[in-house]
Amino acid sequence: MLQLNKESHTKALIIWLHGLGADSNDFFPFFNIKEFKNYHIVIPNAPLRPVSLNQNMLMRAWFDMKNLTLEHLNESDFIDSSQIIDKIINNFNHDKVIIGGFSQGAALSLYYGATSNNKINGIVCFSGFLPNFSYAHKNMDTPILKIHGTHDEIIDIKVSQQSMSQINFSNLNSKSYNMGHNVVNEQISDFLEFLEKL
Repeated sequence: MLQLNKESHTKALIIWLHGLGADSNDFFPFFNIKEFKNYHIVIPNAPLRPVSLNQNMLMRAWFDMKNLTLEHLNESDFIDSSQIIDKIINNFNHDKVIIGGFSQGAALSLYYGATSNNKINGIVCFSGFLPNFSYAHKNMDTPILKIHGTHDEIIDIKVSQQSMSQINFSNLNSKSYNMGHNVVNEQISDFLEFLEKL
């Protein structure tokens, strides 16, 4: 687990979840800038698990994936990974909590926001999707920043957009950039602007 700015007075706790096969160092350059110095940032590592999509190779993953159509996901994986987030929130006493991530991490962030009893003040979804589980006609007013690439070759933007229709999100800010399954510098400004409005 990687932490930034834990010793300073911070406005909020940001829990950031990396993508499939990455680790907590993946987004260190993204957050290690002065604009984020007022936020306590925690980037945990996903568990090591065999991933069906990658010939059962052992890698860091928040959940198993069988294909890129995002079908046949196992909700128990999401429940188990959500306990990691619970522990972080319980270990750090912050009045304001933002959760977000990239790809798999973004999917888990949306799932956690939709199912957890913990108060989440904002959700950030980079190149992610809402897993296809039963949310019982749930309505959510949690502010969400969702950014996706128009040429995403891993998680198609249309599939991602369609996945969001499972829940009525009343406070969703959805943006797209001319990019693939990656992050561009403009997303730093988007993120910071989103944080200032919370």
